[in-house]
Amino acid sequence: MLPILFRNGSKHKIFLNHSSSHNKKRSTSTLGRLILVRHGQSVWNVTDPSQNLVSRFTGWTNVDLSKRGVLQAHAAGRALRDYRDETGEPLRVDSAFCSLLVRAERTLDIMATEMRLKEANSSAYSVPVTYSWRLNERHYGNLVGRSKVEAEQEFGVEQLSRWRNGWDTAPPAMDERTMEDWKRSRHCMTVTQVKDPASTRLITMREGLNYINSSFSEPRDRRGGEPNIFDEANPTSTNWLNVMTARMPATESLKDSCIRVLPILRYGLAPRLLKGETVLLSAHANTIRSLLYHLDPRVTEDGMKGVKIPSAAPFITYFEGGGEDLIGGLRNVGDVDVETGLMGTWLQSEEIAAHSFCTLVGESAGEGEIA
Repeated sequence: MLPILFRNGSKHKIFLNHSSSHNKKRSTSTLGRLILVRHGQSVWNVTDPSQNLVSRFTGWTNVDLSKRGVLQAHAAGRALRDYRDETGEPLRVDSAFCSLLVRAERTLDIMATEMRLKEANSSAYSVPVTYSWRLNERHYGNLVGRSKVEAEQEFGVEQLSRWRNGWDTAPPAMDERTMEDWKRSRHCMTVTQVKDPASTRLITMREGLNYINSSFSEPRDRRGGEPNIFDEANPTSTNWLNVMTARMPATESLKDSCIRVLPILRYGLAPRLLKGETVLLSAHANTIRSLLYHLDPRVTEDGMKGVKIPSAAPFITYFEGGGEDLIGGLRNVGDVDVETGLMGTWLQSEEIAAHSFCTLVGESAGEGEIA
């Protein structure tokens, strides 16, 4: 079920999308806070028969935001800017993370401008920003560019459902010629880039160990062994391992996506959350689901595809140390959202609700589901 988008009060009034009081048993001031935001609507998310447009499997295709997607990103940024915690304090973002895909980058840029983390005409942020291929959308292989209807006609409804919803069943691989063309583009490079505060320079670091062919093969195996892309002694530094380049996948299952995000979670996000930082992350439906799979015990392999991630609706959850079951020693202490069952809070405003893009026509074409 999608989160309920309330309409209440003034245009920018902020309210929480659950009936329980927000972290009423503890102060959130000392907790690590993770803000997850799916990018705004992209031009391949649009279904509009009057313009002969239909939403398509996008994956790593580097399409931009639609006009509505830009409005959604502004609305999300303003909602985060106007948010106040239980003590009346505003959000104070300490760092940001983003994929290499332009729709997520533009969403982050727009939100950051509204939140005064950067100037509108500048690429310099006041906080460190990490851009990583590990936060890119799930790679849909040979489905990329097809609409849901086209894919159903070509492969059959049941087969398409297995590819999309199955835990470890990936769609057919992308053809080699397209793969070779894509590898020349920045957004398909298997790199992580760091931008220091008040700088426009990106420090590009390549990773050690191959993409899946490492000793780490099970998403919730706590033994580790996945590629360490951060310096463990100082996880916030830019002293990264620089060994063998990871490989761009030709297709991915949900399990593959869960494995891919692990290094950025363990060595990028977790150390910051353990220090009580607030981290803003702009990414994609399936990579956010993958992060929630690792961070929320309620998200299971069978139920993962049922977790709906609406465009540009911030999801906020809280962490402390001392956890034994989550990656990096984290313990999720977010409230349980009564509508979705997730541990965290959907931040909503009337403006966010007004720009929700799933029309009746779009919903029938799978507009809200195709990523």
